[in-house]
Amino acid sequence: MAPAIEEINVTYIGILIGSEATENHLTNGDTVEKKNESAPEETNTTYHGIPILNDGAEDHIMNGDSVEKNESVHDEDAKTEKSDHELRDKAPDRKYNHNHEPYFEERDSAEVETPKQKDDWWRLYSFCLVRFCPSNPNKSPTTSLYVNAQTIRQLLVDVIGKYPGNPIDVDDACIHAPYHPLFYYRRELEAEGLKRLERGEDGESLEQLNLLLGWIKSHFEAEIAALNKCIANELKAISYDNLWTLFPPNVIVHCKILDQHRAFRLKEGFYDTQDENPGFVTRVLFVDFDGESLGTRRLELSISKFTGTRELKDLSVVPLALREKTTEIRKELFDRGKQFESYIGQHYLQYNAIALKVEPNGYSRISVNGRVMIDCKTYHRCVADDAFTVTTNNPQNRRAARKGVPKTKFSDEKKEYKKLSDDDFLLTNATVRGFCFAEQAFLEFFVDDLYPIEWNSSCFDNLVLDPSTKKTIQALATTHAEVRDSFDDIVQGKGRGLVCVLHGPPGVGKTLTAECVAEYVKRPLYMVSSGIRIGILFLTTNRVATFDEAFKSHIHIPLRYTNLSLDSRTQIWRNFCKMVPGGVDIDEKGLAKLAELDLNGRQIKNAIKAAESLATFDKVKLDLDQLLQVTKIQAVFEKDLTRRSEIDYTALGGTKKDTDHGHMFL
Repeated sequence: MAPAIEEINVTYIGILIGSEATENHLTNGDTVEKKNESAPEETNTTYHGIPILNDGAEDHIMNGDSVEKNESVHDEDAKTEKSDHELRDKAPDRKYNHNHEPYFEERDSAEVETPKQKDDWWRLYSFCLVRFCPSNPNKSPTTSLYVNAQTIRQLLVDVIGKYPGNPIDVDDACIHAPYHPLFYYRRELEAEGLKRLERGEDGESLEQLNLLLGWIKSHFEAEIAALNKCIANELKAISYDNLWTLFPPNVIVHCKILDQHRAFRLKEGFYDTQDENPGFVTRVLFVDFDGESLGTRRLELSISKFTGTRELKDLSVVPLALREKTTEIRKELFDRGKQFESYIGQHYLQYNAIALKVEPNGYSRISVNGRVMIDCKTYHRCVADDAFTVTTNNPQNRRAARKGVPKTKFSDEKKEYKKLSDDDFLLTNATVRGFCFAEQAFLEFFVDDLYPIEWNSSCFDNLVLDPSTKKTIQALATTHAEVRDSFDDIVQGKGRGLVCVLHGPPGVGKTLTAECVAEYVKRPLYMVSSGIRIGILFLTTNRVATFDEAFKSHIHIPLRYTNLSLDSRTQIWRNFCKMVPGGVDIDEKGLAKLAELDLNGRQIKNAIKAAESLATFDKVKLDLDQLLQVTKIQAVFEKDLTRRSEIDYTALGGTKKDTDHGHMFL
């Protein structure tokens, strides 16, 4: 079975580069016939341009003419001999054998002597337009411009570089149709090229540059005119076919999402003809924070296909520089970006606006009026299906982003994040993620609607409470909120919490007290309920006789503890007092007096901890009087617990049973 034919039409535009040979100049439209016997796959090659060989006479042939060349190239040291030229309007076929080696064959019946040249003969020309015709009839032909002139290659690399989908390589510069990189960077190529070559002695490279610039202007004549007309006219409008001219790579584009001004950096733009709703698609980047790192995220924005022309103000996506009121929009985006940067990490803020909640089919809107905690890291841990990972310059983070794996790093150190640039401020997300205490839900909040909390510093003044009790609460809350080395437990890190029991009849200020403490220490107040905890569970109780049979069957091993003796209590007091930073002003007589109190180990530890907070608050050294003051408060509580009758809440220490209870955490 005969192999399929791959046809390649090669059009040469430019200057043939060689050595020790005759110079022959061909202008655009000329053809050169070449012939070589060999095998199957077909390629059509047309030469257009100015072939030049160094050190020889010059022959100029005008557009439309064709020339036959009969030359022999044996090796690198052999000289090219000039042959007679005959004007013909023909082109040879360039074919490939099974090893993908090129050869040439005459396309018509006329007999022409063709030169034998090296396989890479086409590299002698500055520019080559190559048309690839696939053997599959369902595939459309493609065309590429190959740049062989080294000086122009380097210019393209320096000016265009890694163009999305068509990166320019200095060793093999190839630009695929429709040659958009040349359109977008035509001004930069001209400015930089003339800057490099006009003052030098490389006249050949300057001629190559002018040839390329002329071809660009000729090829994109209609598009350049349409774009200039769109920008220059007061009524800015453009057709759908010329829409691509507005979107060079890396341009900052603007659109509105959820009624918020947004700016993005364009990665690439293209016409999507495969979708049911065809349109022009822009792939863009914006700046976001994933709880671990600052980086970029990707998004696709599209403009639906339209007929005729459309004003830029009516397009959903447009370069920011072409928007009306560009200056005002840039300032708004910049200010929001600065605010976004300040909300990186955990922040307790006020929010009075619409928030977004993730749902199976998108987002729902929730009206929020209250305090929220901005915390993207916890949001992603608790709402894992809505988590994202940004792309950063860190290779490890880039791999994680490609795999969609959230990065996890455990550290007690406060992390410092990179500073955003002025352009980055424009590109930040319009929302941040966190938790709403009023809704008890993780939501997204608009940056523009977040404000610092106005704390009520006089809340304790309005709280009707016994002065001694109020002072104790203030001292405990203040010292616990401070980050400092203080009295802890025998096991380091244990007992870091602060648990308070507020008992009494309804409406006497229990919840208000918790709210005042939250205001006083500037922490969020979060109400929770008790529930099942999975893991190793230790149950401690002094009412084992109340366990029913079903409950007892769930216990793997029971361990019995006895009450503390007087000596044991004395030693515990002594041990805990030694652990207090700065020591305790107490002697053995004072320890003996404290040991007479019928307290268990936990009560002793809590008494010392509370007394130490009082001493710190009063800026004095802990002594026996402060310890006795705290144990007196504890004694009232213990007395209330042991009463069989109802507690008298009209007296100091409290008329009815307290049935109002709950759990609140700061």
